[in-house]
Amino acid sequence: MLTVRGIECAFELGLDQDRVPLTLQVVQSEMVPCDGLGSPVRLVVTLSDGSHRSPFFFTQQLFHLGHTLRAGAIVTLHNYISQRLDDTKVVVICLNVSVVADSVEMIGNPSDFVIVPECITEPAVLLSSSAVGFCKHCQQNPCDWSMFGRTIVDCVRSTIGSTAVDKALINKQYRFAAYQMYTRAKLGYLGKGNRVPLPLCVSDAVRNNFPDPNHSYVGFISRNN
Repeated sequence: MLTVRGIECAFELGLDQDRVPLTLQVVQSEMVPCDGLGSPVRLVVTLSDGSHRSPFFFTQQLFHLGHTLRAGAIVTLHNYISQRLDDTKVVVICLNVSVVADSVEMIGNPSDFVIVPECITEPAVLLSSSAVGFCKHCQQNPCDWSMFGRTIVDCVRSTIGSTAVDKALINKQYRFAAYQMYTRAKLGYLGKGNRVPLPLCVSDAVRNNFPDPNHSYVGFISRNN
């Protein structure tokens, strides 16, 4: 049984609301190359709730599903985030998905899901200068920060809160949490002590959102240092 109005729920569920597991059907699954030769690809899966269908972006740790998500497969989205790219475009990024069953027949006659711009009320979030279109730093199109940035900033602020008088201290905590959230959304849990350098578009944007008044930042430190 597919989740009734599941596509609408995925796109409109607020950041302050619990993620509702959604059972949907795969219409199409494809690895889509980004702009530029030799650049990475994205796993884009068109999902349907029987009434509507829409493309969903799967994070890199879910790329292994690209070879198993055949048309007709039933999947459950356990964790996902909706992200606004501009005033007229919203995408859903899937973080945790499980395959429930296979089906040779498509359920219903789904039409394309259309976002109504007037319903989008999220405030603008400062982005890095390279956040729109193809990004030379993260090698993604759209840039990773335009995909994850708004959600990361909102989640960090709502999760940590701010009762500290020292603005530099709270922003340092925000930056650490934002770096960690991006890494887990992009690569999954790396394990204690394991670190990877972040693309400049992400690190610069995090610093723009949570600046240090003295412009004193700690760069990437490898595990061996």
